[in-house]
Amino acid sequence: MHFTRVAGENFRLFPAFHLDARPGLNLLLGANAAGKTTLLEAIYALGRAKSFRGAPPEQAGTGGAHWRLQGRLASPGGPPLAVGLKWGSDGLDLRLDQAPASVQDLVGRVAVQVLEPDSHRLLEDGPVYRRRYLDWGVFHVEHRFYPAWRRYQRALKQRNQALRGGAARPEVEAWNAELIASGGEVQECREAHLQHLREGLGGTIEALLGPLDWSLELARGWTAGKSLEQALAEHYEQDCRQGKTVAGPHRAELRLKLAGRSAKRQVSRGQQKLLIAALLLAQARLVQERTGLAPVLLVDDFPAELGPPFQQALIGALLAYPGQSFVTSIERTAALALVPENSVKNAVFHVEHGAVSGPSLV
Repeated sequence: MHFTRVAGENFRLFPAFHLDARPGLNLLLGANAAGKTTLLEAIYALGRAKSFRGAPPEQAGTGGAHWRLQGRLASPGGPPLAVGLKWGSDGLDLRLDQAPASVQDLVGRVAVQVLEPDSHRLLEDGPVYRRRYLDWGVFHVEHRFYPAWRRYQRALKQRNQALRGGAARPEVEAWNAELIASGGEVQECREAHLQHLREGLGGTIEALLGPLDWSLELARGWTAGKSLEQALAEHYEQDCRQGKTVAGPHRAELRLKLAGRSAKRQVSRGQQKLLIAALLLAQARLVQERTGLAPVLLVDDFPAELGPPFQQALIGALLAYPGQSFVTSIERTAALALVPENSVKNAVFHVEHGAVSGPSLV
């Protein structure tokens, strides 16, 4: 699935814009503050119903609180899909083919991932970022994952409320059976997905960074060798003191290691960016293999922290990717010169303050 057209009204610095995209790599060139990242934000919102910048929707309007985004997508062997996103006095209005839709409906139909300056958090910050990365992929390929994850979250919330309220032990442990059943299913889905992910990750890492001694492991969130039932029983007193459940899949940790040590402190910023790109590309390819629909990849500020060899490696991987990508840059570096100006698959666009032109015919 890929965007054939993205349009917006009153979205940040754009009174109005439209972008007729190609199914391969779409390069967006422009000066700082020209609106390149805003275009990626619009595409991301059409797949996630939120901004990767973390900004609330009411701040995105230019001439007031209202704004509108529209996307048209083509799917191989299937009908096109129209996505509409509108913010106004009544809040967020989301539609698929003109019919009201939920965020879950949208994310299930339009898969979007982004590599942007804050993506370093995937390696540097806490485990929540890596769980989100893993669970996004699991959601798209393991259909039983989301219902199990929702049951687990509901039971976890109720158990934690009972703990904070000082409820008697039987009332707290009344939620254990659901936690154990749904948590076991969440863990099974994660492990199955991770096994497939590892199979493609090695080749992607080598293509971007050369041969590395790497590993990707999932610490499940409770003591190894113990069942979740045993862990909940053993941690009951600690749960009471802290007012929350301290063991379970919600505490899982995805660990990327190089030569047996955490990758976080062993690589330069450029290598870190390529490692994260490898994780995103490998997962996107896995989703494409399992579902037939390749996620849309967004890469903001492509040259940042990447020397010429790293740029060459990443642009080569993006050009070889079977799905669609959108890449922004202030200038057209030597590596970006590999992107054809205007072809059936790829295109170059120029972004100036409040306007998009292209594909270039130079």
